[in-house]
Amino acid sequence: MSNFTRRILPVILFSLYLFLYHSYMIGFIFMDPTLTVAQLLLYTLIFNGFYYMMVWSTLATMFQPLPVVPEEFRLTPLEIKLYSHSIVEKKPHILKFFYEKKGLIVLTRTGRGNLRYCGHEFQFKPDRAHHCSQCSMCILKMDHHCQWLNTCICLTNQKGFILTMVYTFFVCFFYVCSSFNRFVIFWTGDKQDRTHHFYPLVTGMFHIGLIVQNKTLIEDVRPPIFFSGQETFDLGAIPNIAQVFGYSVLLWPLPIFNQEGDGTFFPTRRIRRRSDQPFDLPRHKLERNFSDFVR
Repeated sequence: MSNFTRRILPVILFSLYLFLYHSYMIGFIFMDPTLTVAQLLLYTLIFNGFYYMMVWSTLATMFQPLPVVPEEFRLTPLEIKLYSHSIVEKKPHILKFFYEKKGLIVLTRTGRGNLRYCGHEFQFKPDRAHHCSQCSMCILKMDHHCQWLNTCICLTNQKGFILTMVYTFFVCFFYVCSSFNRFVIFWTGDKQDRTHHFYPLVTGMFHIGLIVQNKTLIEDVRPPIFFSGQETFDLGAIPNIAQVFGYSVLLWPLPIFNQEGDGTFFPTRRIRRRSDQPFDLPRHKLERNFSDFVR
């Protein structure tokens, strides 16, 4: 996709936001003589509440810094030289040697059972990380690249993206419900298809369903392959939701980053033997300051 298209789509999106606000506040609230003062105040308060939460969530998603893979996952210049000049058959063995030397913990593998390695940035890929060709970097817990927001939906902004979908639905739903009578009067005799108002609901419910299962969009299309063959990131609905929205329920409606961990290691559980305990993260990994990995 061209740079022009990447820049124009967010402009189009916010133009639609402005049109939505103008059509409701000017075209309905201030132009409908049938509204009482109480209705005017109530509709204005509710609509503006949902609308500005939608805008806040959208901006938080767009401008949240993308997480950078920690330096410990990168190969040194000497390691890159050794790897680049080795024959194809020996490359997996060389990577395994570097991996063990660095003492990394990565549970997932490629389809051939090899370590996941990014040839663009010469580094090992942490679990759930993928290289984005449009962002030109490896993204921690990458879900997908959103063209409308011109950013990757990933570890740091997945919560904001979901809240954008939720508040967009509330805005559209309240818009339709509160101004329905005026639409009926204006469009008397015409059959209007209003299904497009529920598109944010369908999209939002789909992504919420993925969060409940602890899946990214990429993982839903191409499930991760674990070294043991018996692991899953699905810890149960509540722990899965808490990984994205944080452990403070009061902060769930706000598009702020309040998750724990650094985005390179995720707890798992066995899917065949119920007696097994979930994978225990190293304590020093959990306590690491996330800001160290944000560009």
